[in-house]
Amino acid sequence: MDRRYFIHVSLLGGLAATQNTLSQSKKAVDEKNWKNICREWLVLLMPEDQDGPGADSQPVWDALIELVEDKKFARGFFQGLTALNDVVLPPDEASLTRLMAQKTPISRFLNAFFEIVIEAYYGSELGWKSVGVNNAPQPLGYKMNVVELE
Repeated sequence: MDRRYFIHVSLLGGLAATQNTLSQSKKAVDEKNWKNICREWLVLLMPEDQDGPGADSQPVWDALIELVEDKKFARGFFQGLTALNDVVLPPDEASLTRLMAQKTPISRFLNAFFEIVIEAYYGSELGWKSVGVNNAPQPLGYKMNVVELE
């Protein structure tokens, strides 16, 4: 993922938050509570199953923590998580799929968040093992291509 993509995700978060300004917003997401909201959505986006631990796993958290260290990314990302916090958690995969298929700022942010999760999980040795590959994804392992936002 490149710098433009991270800017895109951050902007989607801001747009999603703007869409929800008229709603009864729960507590804003910030550097203290973002992991709680993230965890709820990670479990929905890629649940644990017989093949692996799903998105609530160390490779995904490592990538998210590294991204959130960039304050410009974090601001938009937290705004997007705040907007997601106002959405009723989908009860099943079909409902989640319908939410992600909408053409709203929240669904666009959720899809961008999902893309980060997929890259972090399947770019790791853990993700590869979950699909039956028993060696590292790259000879030297995988490091998410994170660039500073300017």
